[in-house]
Amino acid sequence: MRKFPSIILLLLLVYKLDAQYKEEQLEMAVQNGVLKGSLFVPDSSKQFPLVIIVAGSGPTDRYGNNMIGKSNSYRLLAIELSKQKIGSLLFDKRGIGGSASSMTKEADLRFDDYVNDLLLWIQKAKDDKRCNRIIIAGHSEGSLIGMIAVTKTKVDAYVSLAGASKPIDEVVMDQLAAQPDMIKNKADSCFKILKKGQLVDSVPPYLMQLFRPSVQPYMISWMKYNPCTVPPMGLY
Repeated sequence: MRKFPSIILLLLLVYKLDAQYKEEQLEMAVQNGVLKGSLFVPDSSKQFPLVIIVAGSGPTDRYGNNMIGKSNSYRLLAIELSKQKIGSLLFDKRGIGGSASSMTKEADLRFDDYVNDLLLWIQKAKDDKRCNRIIIAGHSEGSLIGMIAVTKTKVDAYVSLAGASKPIDEVVMDQLAAQPDMIKNKADSCFKILKKGQLVDSVPPYLMQLFRPSVQPYMISWMKYNPCTVPPMGLY
């Protein structure tokens, strides 16, 4: 029986060491629904710098999870940042996780929708008086989304996490380099049509996942951006 107080004390100590943040649930009304996110607030911090983490491509949720696997990569990053007294804002993209209601059809989605949503989250962070600095950290596709957003509003810093240095069509063609010529040539011809702002009428089955009709408008809106020619950032 004498050991119980010691065990309880140890558990409380472990809890105190681990409880270095609190996670606040956020939501924001948009035209077609609601966007949802999480604010990781460092423990006992009255004011703190805030990192807004912009998720990568595909159905990746605010924590960094998707159909391929559950890594909680963004959540783990937010927890580690909180140990350094740095807050984090993680959010579900349109059509994903808690923000599923904000997108009804894939064919209606455009790249600039993600940029505009990020601008709303940045403004929400600016309105929170606890946040004394705002940093954008975009991962993969989120790198370009963040890069464009910070040309439209002022932030304190921008970080690219594994962001591409080429337009998405060039990135994909690099990824297809080891494929047979038939696949590479057909993909290249599809991209050339999309680059003109036109839709591809006939897509072979082996490229349907990449060029399915519902995703083509999004690809057109994405391809117009070259990370190397995005204007200078609106930093303080």
